[in-house]
Amino acid sequence: MRRIFTLFFLIFLGKSITGVAQNAPTGFTVGTATSSSLQFSWTDGGAGTTDFYVVRHTSSTMTALTAPSSAYSVGSVLAAGTVVAILPAATTTLNNNTGLNPSTQYFYQIWAHKTGGDSFNGTPLAGTMTTTAAAPSFSSAVATSLTSITVTFDQSITAITNVNGSDFTSASFTATGAALSAGNVILTVNTLSGTNFTCSDLAIAAGAVTGTSLTNASISGKTVSDGIAPTVTSVVRKTPATASTNAASVVFTVTFSENVNNLATNDFSAAMGAGVSGATITNVSAAAGTSVDVTVSTISGNGTLGLNVLTANGINDNATNALTSGTPTGSNQNYTIDQTIPTVTSVVRKTPATASTNAASVIFTVTFSENVNNLATNDFSAAMGAGVSGATITNVSAASGTSVDVTVGTISGNGTLGLNVLTANGINDDVTNALASGTPTGSNQSYTIDNTIPTVTSVVLKTPATSPTNASSVIFTVTFSENVNNLATNDFSAAMGAGVSGATITNVSAASGTSVDVTVGTIAGNGTLGLNVLTANGINDDATNALASGTPTGSNQSYTIDQTIPTVTSVVRKTPATSLTNAASVIFTVTFSE
Repeated sequence: MRRIFTLFFLIFLGKSITGVAQNAPTGFTVGTATSSSLQFSWTDGGAGTTDFYVVRHTSSTMTALTAPSSAYSVGSVLAAGTVVAILPAATTTLNNNTGLNPSTQYFYQIWAHKTGGDSFNGTPLAGTMTTTAAAPSFSSAVATSLTSITVTFDQSITAITNVNGSDFTSASFTATGAALSAGNVILTVNTLSGTNFTCSDLAIAAGAVTGTSLTNASISGKTVSDGIAPTVTSVVRKTPATASTNAASVVFTVTFSENVNNLATNDFSAAMGAGVSGATITNVSAAAGTSVDVTVSTISGNGTLGLNVLTANGINDNATNALTSGTPTGSNQNYTIDQTIPTVTSVVRKTPATASTNAASVIFTVTFSENVNNLATNDFSAAMGAGVSGATITNVSAASGTSVDVTVGTISGNGTLGLNVLTANGINDDVTNALASGTPTGSNQSYTIDNTIPTVTSVVLKTPATSPTNASSVIFTVTFSENVNNLATNDFSAAMGAGVSGATITNVSAASGTSVDVTVGTIAGNGTLGLNVLTANGINDDATNALASGTPTGSNQSYTIDQTIPTVTSVVRKTPATSLTNAASVIFTVTFSE
């Protein structure tokens, strides 16, 4: 260790206030210097000195002492210095002037004082000394994360002896590395136990670090304090636990990495998505803890709702480390607020898809505006029109869904059949909003139940409209009791009487309808010609009821076919009947074969 001593004398020309000629001290002699104290001595100049006043300055500008001496005491602050000692004349050494800064030059004056006449010598003894440089001294150690500790000293550290951290030891951790940052030592350690880590047994080996010019002495028993800021580890749903809800008030559980304090309603805010409004924080379950329940109330609308954890209002841990981020390091759940009542959007025919049917069992598809639950047979009823009876709900395809198939069975009779959706038995959506109306907002289809067999009501002449006829092709109009389908030439045959031959069905005017024109061609001979309606080839109504009889319930006309050429069978005298006459006018009777 190098010590630098500076000694100089300042000679002041002057006279004491009283004119008493006590001699100034002489021989300023430097003694021991440390980083915080100085020791020096002098020689009494004699001539009746009673005591010495020692004044310390931080610059070469000095302040003269003047009577009365009672104005001064140890610690008196002068314009440019401080009285640091008042010593009896027999004491000419100042030991350990302490509390000094390292590597600093100090300026001293030693005044001789005589009590009789209360005078100071006019020329004080002056000298300077400089404190030595100080070795680094421990200031603090703070855990800034579970793997890092910042160690600070009373001066900037310029070098580390072992960058593997082996000079820093504790029973609570193992240092695996050391590095410098802004004059501090940053230790890399194994994972510390607990986020509010503290220990009181940090030891630093002598010579571990170098400061301004010196290395440290051995250090032990130092405290590592908690400098780890708390974090939000999760925000999760509590009440209700499900993601979707129609509740006007919900509860989130907020968990922190360690115990935190100063929790209040103003430390949280509702994170309202589009469509949600009015949500406010109404309760926090505790003012401190590792987890708290936060109630959000007065919620309205539809959309997402989360929870913000705020950092501006003083949440901190037990070591007063402030929460710096409200973003969870883990789960960050929210609610889907759904306060919209479900509706029935449509009731449509499924099986059969056609409106008319003679089925004893039919299926409707019911579609809802959203997923609904608690669907059962008692949530529906058959809407039976006049003439329909016995219909009951026999099956619902699912207990929940956005659409379900509803089977209506044991149907009898004729008339309309629809489906009622009932609201009394607990249909609701995923957040328990109840179905309030069973009336569809869109299509509401029904069946026409038709269990009546179609009949032929009439077969009449169309072309020609009269009978008899010598035509080789004629047209009948066939009328049914209702619309029928699958009409074709093989559904009819010519009813040829004796003497008629060759007649065939050459055309049917339509494949379906309540009446059709049936053409019979290639007619030959003489006799009656009617039309047979056949049942074997699939004529049925819109409800697939098959034609069971081709016999008309009403008119059943036929043609008389006459294709024989008439002849003159005789021409005979009528008036007069005799062959010889002188009459100017006679009458013949002409007779034809028909």
